Amino acid sequence: MKLLLLLLVAGCAAEPAPPAAPAPFEPPVCGDGHLDPFEACDEGLGNSDEAPGACRLDCRLASCGDGVVDGDEGCDDANAFGGDGCSPACAEETGDLEAEPNDVPNTAGPITPGTWLRGGADVGDVDCFSFFVPADGWVSADVAGVDGALCPADAVLSLHEPGGVRLAQGTRGEGACAGLDPATDAGARFAEEGTWSLCVAGLLGGAVPAYDLRVEVGQDSCALEGVPLDPRLDADVDGLQDRCDEDDDGDGAADVDDNCPHEPNTLEAEPLSVDGSGFIHHWLTIGEWHGLETTNDCRPSLDNVLGDDATAAPHLGDEVDGLVWQRWSENRRRLDFLDRYGGDTPREVYAVTWVRSDVEQDVVLAVGADDGFFAWLNGEIVADVASCQGVNTDQFQSQVTLEAGWNRLMIKVRDQGGGWGLMARFRDPDGPLVDLEVSMSPDGTWLDDQSDLDGDGVGDACDDTPNG
Repeated sequence: MKLLLLLLVAGCAAEPAPPAAPAPFEPPVCGDGHLDPFEACDEGLGNSDEAPGACRLDCRLASCGDGVVDGDEGCDDANAFGGDGCSPACAEETGDLEAEPNDVPNTAGPITPGTWLRGGADVGDVDCFSFFVPADGWVSADVAGVDGALCPADAVLSLHEPGGVRLAQGTRGEGACAGLDPATDAGARFAEEGTWSLCVAGLLGGAVPAYDLRVEVGQDSCALEGVPLDPRLDADVDGLQDRCDEDDDGDGAADVDDNCPHEPNTLEAEPLSVDGSGFIHHWLTIGEWHGLETTNDCRPSLDNVLGDDATAAPHLGDEVDGLVWQRWSENRRRLDFLDRYGGDTPREVYAVTWVRSDVEQDVVLAVGADDGFFAWLNGEIVADVASCQGVNTDQFQSQVTLEAGWNRLMIKVRDQGGGWGLMARFRDPDGPLVDLEVSMSPDGTWLDDQSDLDGDGVGDACDDTPNG
């Protein structure tokens, strides 16, 4: 019996114990104090969205933009925009800051020229700033990134005159932030006196989170360097824009005393001449005549409306059929007759000039005309063109002889419709003749002494009706 009991006890001890029940599954969560793969930190109950430097409630590290001022931050307003006292880098902003609302020129906030101002524009936002500009002054503007950041690539500047009209716009250029340069942006110079505004916005309405802006204002646009010279704004071709030139036409009479400030008409004026390409710029013209019949649609009529077209030698102000010989003298090689004439077609006009050569020489008269034309040199017909065309340089060429001294060139141009113009010069085998004196008088060198036949205060040289 005792042996049997021992065997039974031994058999019972050999059976394994049943396994323990597994603990219930608990998914990882932020705030459980365990650093899980998707977490930057987890301090459990120490997580906080208020304590500086703490792990945040979403298990992200404390950082600029989370709305909590951490140890290395001067501020944190939880946004990525500047100009509100706290920069996108969480540094306190000092100096001039933008103030809303300033979305249009009428609500522009004042800016001090020469100082930097900080701002930021959200999507669709526009920031405008105002400043005073003196008469004939200029404006420049520069945008820069803040706190050493790169240029705000999508910033667009717009400059508005006192009435609110936009006159210039600047975007980011090659190797530079957005800006306005009065030397190259015509709308930023020769300002109207008053309060101007400059607006900053994102390209196509995008955001410009932070920018630094500086506006400069100058007193004298004429003192600007690097301004490209438009020859149309330099009547006497002296390298000075007319509005910066006290004597626009270079005739020796100051503009304030000149009754034709854009046309040489004093005895001190230099003799007239062809331009550097030989083109004649100085003519007397008269027109326009209608209803004159011709042998071809574009060939001028054979009517001698001047008495004798070949030999007529008019003076400025002379009348024919109630029409007046007027001066045509400007910095364009082409006479565009539609600038002065333009009644019903067909129509005809005359242009006459006198050209002085030092020697007798055989040359080519090169003419471009719209449309057909007759040309007489010293009373002899030298061109008879009946075709219709636009004005083309040197299209029609005639072998002629320039006499030593003064030579009279008369051209009659017909127009059938469309454009209407004339250009002419003399050439030799070496190229255009550029040493020819020109006159608008049959009496020789052009002389004028501010003559004013009708006493209306407008000199005869630039008066469309010199006889009143």
